[in-house]
Amino acid sequence: MTAAPSDPLPMALPEVPPTPAAALGRLSATGAALLEEGRTDEAVDVLGHAVAAAEPGADDLLTRAYIDSGDWYAAVDLLTRLVAHGHVRFAGRLGVALAQVGDIGRAEEAFLLALEHGELAAGNDYAILLAQENRFDEAVPLLRRSLDPLETLALRWDVIRVRMYLASSLTGLGQRRLQPDPGPADVSGQDIE
Repeated sequence: MTAAPSDPLPMALPEVPPTPAAALGRLSATGAALLEEGRTDEAVDVLGHAVAAAEPGADDLLTRAYIDSGDWYAAVDLLTRLVAHGHVRFAGRLGVALAQVGDIGRAEEAFLLALEHGELAAGNDYAILLAQENRFDEAVPLLRRSLDPLETLALRWDVIRVRMYLASSLTGLGQRRLQPDPGPADVSGQDIE
């Protein structure tokens, strides 16, 4: 029995948005639409084919799909191959994925590679990893360096997140202030009782 052309297909793929996905290939655009609908499992299947077809943007989208679905091992596999082939813009995300699977040593290497190539977000993520590992003395300078660019760009929630980790790290170091110690107060000329 054949369905009439007007009958909707079960689990039909979403419509591909015409404007934002215009630069993407057909499979990548479909995968992006699935991700926007929260259908990550389906997006992974479609985007795997998009990567195999070498469609523009497919690597980024498949990475997002793996991360959104919590498939950290698949993300590590994909991102390791991408970074090994010279796509260092994926190194920060590789660091996050490696940290999620507990490979802290390789996560640090990936974060350091990303930092060498100027990836600001990797600095934040690396500092958070260091703080979680109770390596506060290493985390604090990274977190402080992260604040200025974030405040300049007015990325409010990122600033709040970094300040929270900085405060936690300083607390871990036994310090109470976010600002440097101004030194002893000037008490000259004050009456002492």
